[in-house]
Amino acid sequence: MDPKTKKVLGFIFLVCAVYFAIAFLSTFFNWEADQSIIEAGDVPILSGSDAGRVGNTMGYAGAWLGNVFVFHGFGLAALFIPFMLFLKGVELLFEKKLIVETHLYLKLALLGLGISFLFGIICYYAQYPIWAGGIGLSAFLGLKKIIGVLGYVLFILVYFVVILTLIFDIERWIPSLGFIKRILGKDESTLSKDQTNEPKATESAITSKEPDRCSLL
Repeated sequence: MDPKTKKVLGFIFLVCAVYFAIAFLSTFFNWEADQSIIEAGDVPILSGSDAGRVGNTMGYAGAWLGNVFVFHGFGLAALFIPFMLFLKGVELLFEKKLIVETHLYLKLALLGLGISFLFGIICYYAQYPIWAGGIGLSAFLGLKKIIGVLGYVLFILVYFVVILTLIFDIERWIPSLGFIKRILGKDESTLSKDQTNEPKATESAITSKEPDRCSLL
């Protein structure tokens, strides 16, 4: 890709990241008032209505984006979208990766999906759907019919253990959590260390006996 094109795309990504972040954050405070306008399709430019009725800080477009990605989408986890746009924008504009990680965007997407699943059960009983989004609530209601509420809680637990341990390798950041890998049979470092230390131990034992032989002679 041409360097100038990369810088332009990086700048556009950064602007979109700021716009999306403000729009999504504003949605959490104004979603109830804006939803009726968005769902009715009352576009201010076409209908001639007052755009000031929309409470979202970023206007009608911000309210529409919040309705799609937050309310009907991922809920609180929708904030991962501007975060990923920001990371990509910095990478293209300044040619610098803030987080060096293989398959970073796929991992962030899986983590965001898990957060949406987690808030699905919380927001269902709290009767406040905006934090879970449509995906989180749909996942909970669908799986609850199949595996029950307790089964869904266990599903969330297994999901996060797999994501944080096997995909994100959280032991690098929190070494005390290494026991999770040992439970899953992933930690073979202790075995390899013992195998490498055995030859050294035998060599030291042989060398320690050599002076005794010389003294006997």
